[in-house]
Amino acid sequence: MAYVRENYNDTKSMNAVVDVTRHSMRNLFEPILLLYLTLDQDEKRFSLIYWRRNGSGGLVTPDVIFADIEAAKWQQILAIVEKSHLGIELYKIKAYIRRRIEDCIASGKHEKQMRFLSRF
Repeated sequence: MAYVRENYNDTKSMNAVVDVTRHSMRNLFEPILLLYLTLDQDEKRFSLIYWRRNGSGGLVTPDVIFADIEAAKWQQILAIVEKSHLGIELYKIKAYIRRRIEDCIASGKHEKQMRFLSRF
């Protein structure tokens, strides 16, 4: 946690911390995200950090809609952000996350349509 306090404004360092917590120390992901938010509420820097894991994170069957998986990951991140006591200070970050969720949902709908149409 001290490392986050000292390096929250360094995107490279934060990406390394977030990557480790997502893969090896999952129980620290939420506390680190909440700590980061208390230190920095800048939407631009927040958007440069890889808060969600790349890929599906497990075994994938052919009928999986990847955009739906990504939307669910962003919804989990939003749920953590909403636990913060900062309120209005996080408005832009919450809006950014909501846009990501909306984009994923739209992409998922398109992917479902394309799969349906490819049957004919």
